[in-house]
Amino acid sequence: MKSFNLGKLIFCLLIPAIFGGISGLFNQNSVELYEKLVLPNFAPPSFVFPLVWTFLYTFMGIGFYLILQKRKHKLAVISFFVQLIANFTWPFVFFKFNLIVLGFYLHMFLLLTVIWMTFNFFKLNKFSGILQLPYIIWLSFAGYLNYYIVLLNA
Repeated sequence: MKSFNLGKLIFCLLIPAIFGGISGLFNQNSVELYEKLVLPNFAPPSFVFPLVWTFLYTFMGIGFYLILQKRKHKLAVISFFVQLIANFTWPFVFFKFNLIVLGFYLHMFLLLTVIWMTFNFFKLNKFSGILQLPYIIWLSFAGYLNYYIVLLNA
């Protein structure tokens, strides 16, 4: 393993935070839209989402830093950016364009890309893969929520 590099760690933490921040900036009305939807009784309050995403983006960034320390990390880097782009796109589809059915399918694609990324991370650094497990768990729950939102609102 290469030596610790604080600058590189900060850079890796900033990548998902910037993607999430830009997406959030362009989808500022998502809280209002979420609260206007017919939601299932297990839907969390809107304030939960930014809290969860802060942790997930942090774990994502740390995991990304760890895999960059390894040789032959190209596929892991590709999978990281594919899932990050899908993650970035979902709020636009679901909230900005109000395409909740398409949002569900994009969410399923996102979940698959995160599983792919996690598998690639695990192959290079077990801890970086473990850090992605809460992301998979959250996306699984959010997919279930998204499915019920489609049923109740489409």
